[in-house]
Amino acid sequence: MVGKKRLAFLLSIFLLSFIVVVNRVGSEEITVVNDVYEALEEKESVNVVVYFKEESQKNRVKSLNSGDAIQSLKDSVSEDEFKVTHEYQSLNGVAGTVSREGLEALKSNPDVEGVYIESKVSALLVDAVPMVNATVVFPKQVVGLNITGLDQTICVIDSGVDYRVSGLGGCFGAGCKVVDGYNWVDSEQDPMDDNGHGTHVASIAASNDSTYRGVAPDARIVALKALNHSGEGVTSDVIAAIDWCIGNRTTYNITSIVLSLGTDTRYASNCDNEDTSGLAAAVNDAVDNGIFVASATGNSADTSAISS
Repeated sequence: MVGKKRLAFLLSIFLLSFIVVVNRVGSEEITVVNDVYEALEEKESVNVVVYFKEESQKNRVKSLNSGDAIQSLKDSVSEDEFKVTHEYQSLNGVAGTVSREGLEALKSNPDVEGVYIESKVSALLVDAVPMVNATVVFPKQVVGLNITGLDQTICVIDSGVDYRVSGLGGCFGAGCKVVDGYNWVDSEQDPMDDNGHGTHVASIAASNDSTYRGVAPDARIVALKALNHSGEGVTSDVIAAIDWCIGNRTTYNITSIVLSLGTDTRYASNCDNEDTSGLAAAVNDAVDNGIFVASATGNSADTSAISS
């Protein structure tokens, strides 16, 4: 594991090009992805992620939790038209359910930069520690210390973590290997895994017992449950988990985020700047804050495309 050195090595967001509708408010441009319009043709309301303009954050918002941009949004649209489900603490935006009328109000709000569709994500398995040559790195030292993740913390965003497993410390909270976490699926603190995939991923990342050593066996884990018992979830919860990691990076020395999940659709090109879900922006914010982000690219043996 590496310390707080900024890393831009992202395996995470590879997306196919898509059509974007750009709306002008005065001289400003607001991006609304076509998927939002198409979904509203079939439903009365859809789930979206809304990002605010950077100048709104820098010049007008002291705290995103109680800032002018969020308050302005709430003042400009009724709860029936746009119901906020996530107020991101470190990322410059919110998630919520929007109607056709609400979308028009968002487009007219001078603080809004873009409106993105919430997408479905599902668990994707990864392979073994020797395949990434982690076993070769274990005995190597930097400034007299073995490269084992000591004093580093990894955010595992997945189906939760069974912290009772011996290799993952056997407990949850202060003084444990799994030091903290949250469960967005059930809106509770306990991130217990009810699928198994998150525990599998956390073990590959940092298990440390006599039977199995992970890539960084001395690292701590933050367990963030964004996938349900079937290994499925939505991008707004994944973004909320990334937001949590950014906001708590100093408290726990969070230096890595692991996303062993992806969309059901496979893509053939890298369209980081044209992400329909807003996930790319959240990942890029994490990287800008010095957090290494690694993601599965899809294990479906497709030789011409990958999941985002």
